[in-house]
Amino acid sequence: MHGKYIEVTNESRFEPTEKNLDGEHHIDRGFITFDKTRKLLVYRQFNNEGYVNQYVLSDSLSTEADLVFETEAIENFVPGGKARFTIKIIAENKIETTFDVSFPNKDFSCFGINNLEKK
Repeated sequence: MHGKYIEVTNESRFEPTEKNLDGEHHIDRGFITFDKTRKLLVYRQFNNEGYVNQYVLSDSLSTEADLVFETEAIENFVPGGKARFTIKIIAENKIETTFDVSFPNKDFSCFGINNLEKK
């Protein structure tokens, strides 16, 4: 698509627990785009649980090393809930991603951290 989008793919498997005896297989796909009208980066994420997240890059929370995306809309989630996706640049070939969720009237809680290294 002529380099206009950054595609993001993720697949995670979670072992069974007392609360989730079957474990979990999470898959999400998304695209980071530049919205020319609003002059900001938008990340649209679709996952196999049926949630669709639309994040925007937060200028107030982001730095050169940390890109912080916060939801402006979530489909099929608890009304008033929010999500945050952070990409932390560790080195030229390493990043760390953090996924945080906030339920209505609650602080954000970390739902997962991934460390990725380009080989």
